[in-house]
Amino acid sequence: MNRADKVLLWIKLVLSLVQLVAALALIGLLLEPQLADGIDRLETAIHGRQITLESTLIDRQGNPIPGATITVIRDNGTPYRDDNGNPARDVTDRNGGFKIKTTVKGSYRVEIVPPRQNQKE
Repeated sequence: MNRADKVLLWIKLVLSLVQLVAALALIGLLLEPQLADGIDRLETAIHGRQITLESTLIDRQGNPIPGATITVIRDNGTPYRDDNGNPARDVTDRNGGFKIKTTVKGSYRVEIVPPRQNQKE
């Protein structure tokens, strides 16, 4: 296995961990819906790399969660930007799926805002 293959394997492992932690974070969010800011967070670090976060949000029964907003943010709370300059975020589709592409420098967090908090009253 050459160096490039090892780096690619490491990146795949990190992204798999990100997906797992995002799913676990959502489970925690569903078990404690009265969080102070209504947002659950995931934090990891990848330096100067383009990432694609692609996963499916599900509830404890395995049902998809449509309409949740997923955002990749910096430590200071501002969102990373995609290639078009828009915030690096996506809203889960009817199957709970989302996909976000961005380039991160330093650590980042993934914020998950449940559908009920996305709706304006």
